[in-house]
Amino acid sequence: MICRAPLLGYSLPYSAVCFLLAARNERRKIERIRRDGQRVVGDVVDYKYDGGGEGTKGPFPVVQFRTPDGRSVKVKSNGGGSFAPRIGSQLNVVFDLNNPE
Repeated sequence: MICRAPLLGYSLPYSAVCFLLAARNERRKIERIRRDGQRVVGDVVDYKYDGGGEGTKGPFPVVQFRTPDGRSVKVKSNGGGSFAPRIGSQLNVVFDLNNPE
């Protein structure tokens, strides 16, 4: 006979389902932006250093670009690490026109 504590019996599967739903929604959002997003060229202007595991911190490029209505936007790229482009490099940027940040 297997005995489960109520906390472990229900909260762990519930947490797993919530995690999977959140991951699916994030993937759909990224796919939508890739398909329908605004495309511009941006400039690498700086780096932010975020954890890359095992206590290391890798560079993530900060990219500045202009929206079609002329707003200047500066964001940290999702991709980085040892292959981060140099400051001054230009990158293709795809963003949600309603939420460029």
